Parts: sequence; C-alpha cells; structure tokens
Amino acid sequence: MSEPPTKSVVNMTKDELFQHVRKIARNSVNVRLSKHTRWERMGPRRITEAEISEIVTMGSMPRQPEPGRFFGEMNCRFEKRDIDGIKLGVEVSVKDDRPHLLVITVIRCSS
Repeated sequence: MSEPPTKSVVNMTKDELFQHVRKIARNSVNVRLSKHTRWERMGPRRITEAEISEIVTMGSMPRQPEPGRFFGEMNCRFEKRDIDGIKLGVEVSVKDDRPHLLVITVIRCSS
C-alpha cells in the first residue's frame, strides 16, 4: 500500500506528479483497471495488463496533467512505443484519498 502524498496531487507540478504516479505503480497491485478499460478498450485495442504496467512505469508523460471529475483527482496520460514502434497510451487517475492508480482508458495511436 502506498503512503498518501504530503502535498495534494492537485497542487503538484507535472514532474512531482510524474514521480508520484511512478512510485505508486512500482507495485502492480496498486494499478487497478476501470471496467471501461478492462471490458471495452483492452481487447479491441490489443493492449495487455503487462503493457499497461510497462507504459506507466517506463513511459513518458508528454501532456500536462488535467483535473479529474472528482475533488482531489488528477488525470495523467503516459505514452510509450511498443516493440513494433506503435505508440500506446494509458490514462490514469490519481487521487489524494486513493492509495492506488485507476486506469481510465488505453489508447493505441496510429503513428
């Protein structure tokens, strides 16, 4: 179980949030899949749980994090190219009062 941050995720810089998400994701138990991700996106987009873990722990966070739907929540997009050079993306939600990450969706980019 991850410790709650000393600073709200809403007030973290992009780099602080990047490091915070990576710290949580080091333990795969802390990366949970939304129903939308598991049942509607992973199959059609051919993205596995192992790839999700790799993207979040080894990928980049090219976009500025955005506020989520709930108070104290930020959404972050991580990206990494797969073995075939296809860019894959994972959108995660991180929240002050939630010790785990929630994968909101996965993306398979054409370029």
